[in-house]
Amino acid sequence: VILSATCTKEDVDSMAEADQSCLFTPACKGRWRCPLNSGVRSLALKHLWVYFHAWRHDLENVIVVEDDPIFVPNIRRRLEALCSELPAGYTMVM
Repeated sequence: VILSATCTKEDVDSMAEADQSCLFTPACKGRWRCPLNSGVRSLALKHLWVYFHAWRHDLENVIVVEDDPIFVPNIRRRLEALCSELPAGYTMVM
């Protein structure tokens, strides 16, 4: 299954402030104090959508990649090897 989340920064910019406040705090918390610009918010929404889709459809294994991945040779074999080494009940590998 290939899922494309197409929320753009323009989409985020057009969201009402009240709608955005349900999803994002006004700024990053903690020592870095970075503002969440619309590009960052767009990326967060795309990832959230993929995770929601995986949960909603009870998918056991999901690979999340950017829109322009370059896969290494033998990617399938390498992923199968990685999966065989994961601990029981794992939730995420990065």
